[in-house]
Amino acid sequence: MTLSRWLRDYIYIPLGGSRCSTPQIYTNLVITFLLGGIWHGAGWTFIIWGALHGGACVVHKMWEKTGISLHVVLSRAITLVFINCTWIFFRATDFSSALKILKGMCGLSGIKLPRCGFEDGHIIKVLGHDIAFHKRWMIELSRSASPVLRMTIVFLLIALFAPNSQQLREKLQAKWYWVIFIIAIFLYAQPSYTHNSGDFLYFNF
Repeated sequence: MTLSRWLRDYIYIPLGGSRCSTPQIYTNLVITFLLGGIWHGAGWTFIIWGALHGGACVVHKMWEKTGISLHVVLSRAITLVFINCTWIFFRATDFSSALKILKGMCGLSGIKLPRCGFEDGHIIKVLGHDIAFHKRWMIELSRSASPVLRMTIVFLLIALFAPNSQQLREKLQAKWYWVIFIIAIFLYAQPSYTHNSGDFLYFNF
């Protein structure tokens, strides 16, 4: 039983689920996700996180009714951007911190332009400010960025083309899947009990 299934079976379905009028379906989705947000913590950031996900499900339901199909790349990009933005509220300590991070992601806190392709000492004006370029700085940047860029490409390829856990479960026999799952859980949980390296994710919830 996962949290999502519990919310579906004990909140969404008893509220009427999808077997009622369209406005009531939308209301049920928002209520379910709001309660899911509150379950994670008694704070406005969790409530906003739940409301955003509930609203996204409502938009998804409304979009299905239009019959318009998005390209898989575009739909995945929209989902990725949405998740990255909304989970900021889940992790941020307060609302102002979340807004600060969102502003930084959108460039509202300033943008650092890349300095590649310019000669040493070259100066350009950006919004009335002089920006100088230095070869030494570019070399240090390229060296530090190379490992990050390589790892980003590797993980991007894995995320796009490797099978996910549900697909692996379909390919593997059920017993082997559960054996691997139990071993993975044991390896993940063991350090918390033996070395006290950290608390269980939902310890305080």
